[in-house]
Amino acid sequence: LDYVLNYGATIIAARNELRSAWERESRRLTTRSRTTKYRVLTKLTEEITDRVRAPWLSESWRGQNGIFRELQQLRRACIIVTLAYSGIRSSELLSLEARCCVNEDAGGGRVRHYVNTTVRKHRGVGSKDTWVVIEEVVQAIKLLEDLTDEARRASFSDKLFLSTSGRFTIVGESRHRVRSEVLTYEGVLAQIKA
Repeated sequence: LDYVLNYGATIIAARNELRSAWERESRRLTTRSRTTKYRVLTKLTEEITDRVRAPWLSESWRGQNGIFRELQQLRRACIIVTLAYSGIRSSELLSLEARCCVNEDAGGGRVRHYVNTTVRKHRGVGSKDTWVVIEEVVQAIKLLEDLTDEARRASFSDKLFLSTSGRFTIVGESRHRVRSEVLTYEGVLAQIKA
């Protein structure tokens, strides 16, 4: 819980800084070879990740692999917090969509938090349901939304869980075809964006 609440924003901020730096440098390096682009972007990534303060780690992130591992760790931590503190089932977790959290004034300065999801147990295809949750669950879901924003845009989906493989796979969808980029230069760039 502490990892999600205290360090999630730092991890997302580092990813966002990497995302904008990579986009800026990628535009600048359009005429360069792939090897040159990769070398420049790798050096830039190492500079940014070395600069980020990560007190929960014994040493700073080591380039793109370090930030990728940290993003996956944050995703897993958000999933665990959501499951542990909300009472929703894994099938309901997998049906979460962006903007599924709703707040309501409960009077006396209190706020009641809800999560809208789809219940499947004993209901066949499922039906919409709302769960009352604590604020920490809402924060974990908001981090999941941040973690998946680019991937959701690329796949034209609001679902927070797009892949069942657990790999760093970003699926981009064109008008008539779906393509998957895994560990290519463009795939790495898309993964940082995701």
